[in-house]
Amino acid sequence: MNVYLSNLALMALGYFIWVFTKKFKNGRLYFCVQATIQWVLVSGLRSTRVGADTQRYHDIFESVKNTDWSEIADSFKYWLLGSETVKDPGYTVLQKIFQYFSTDYQVFLVFVAICFMVPLGIWIYRNSTDPFFSFALFSALFYSFFAITGIRQTLVTGIVVFLGDELLKKKKYVPFFIILLIMIPVHRSAIALVILPLLMNLPQNAMVRVGTVVLAIAAYFFRQPFLTLISGIVGYDAYDSYIEGAGATTFTLLYYALFLLALVLYDSALGGVKHGRRIMNFITVGAILLPLVSINPSAMRAVQYFSVFLMLLIPHVLDTIEKKETRTYVGIIFIVVLVALMAKNSPTYTFFWQI
Repeated sequence: MNVYLSNLALMALGYFIWVFTKKFKNGRLYFCVQATIQWVLVSGLRSTRVGADTQRYHDIFESVKNTDWSEIADSFKYWLLGSETVKDPGYTVLQKIFQYFSTDYQVFLVFVAICFMVPLGIWIYRNSTDPFFSFALFSALFYSFFAITGIRQTLVTGIVVFLGDELLKKKKYVPFFIILLIMIPVHRSAIALVILPLLMNLPQNAMVRVGTVVLAIAAYFFRQPFLTLISGIVGYDAYDSYIEGAGATTFTLLYYALFLLALVLYDSALGGVKHGRRIMNFITVGAILLPLVSINPSAMRAVQYFSVFLMLLIPHVLDTIEKKETRTYVGIIFIVVLVALMAKNSPTYTFFWQI
């Protein structure tokens, strides 16, 4: 826990030095570089004890060392033919290629951290009205999955969601679909991101916003067949099962509260922002998918692709508060609450040399 709090404190100090004092012309850039480097180190230098899947991914990495290219080619062939026994052969290819440069799993973790954190830093720098708040949100809401647990979906999110978002803003659809096709074999759930170009231009008006609320409510009442449909699309039928006690109650309540607030404040918070409707559209998809988590927590994998846009949404919502002092106080209170919720789970951290 101390590592996470120290990381956030260093970011706060960096923001004060680089941005708040207004002594540096490119202060926002310097801050985003600092925050990115900090998270690369925290994520890449973690031990295999940190994160639910880190040790399992270590075992997979070691097994790939003894896998030859003919086996990998066969796996890819069976995957393309629809085999249910082969999952994500692209991830095996990625590891095999990486092992030509290094066979050290720790180096691989640093590589994965760079592939996610650098696009995240660029994305926040170019899109957030308050980069510190965006990184603070990541440090409280999203770090546990993207920084210390997941690897395959972490790679997909960094490359397709963050870099892909920048491509789509410039209407570079061909490069976007190329990286999407490359990443689908790494984690098949990436196929859900094929709707991103549509969401970039989907209009936002009162009728659409009412319709999205109706869809979100309908998704809750029909969440079982909805989960069956989604699981089949993303290729993880094992997710189509009820798990006793499933759900992420705190995250769900927070998400829906922010979603409804964004709908109410859309015109003042996002209406006049270039590409603002894309943020609302992505958040809306997350709200529609969120009821699935109440059946099976693995459904959070699909939600996460869209929920990361909260890092852009919330600073825009805070900007609707006219008085700067009040806005600052509300932001601080919000961050304190998030950190308190994080502390409640007592997350532990050890560096790889502490094993």
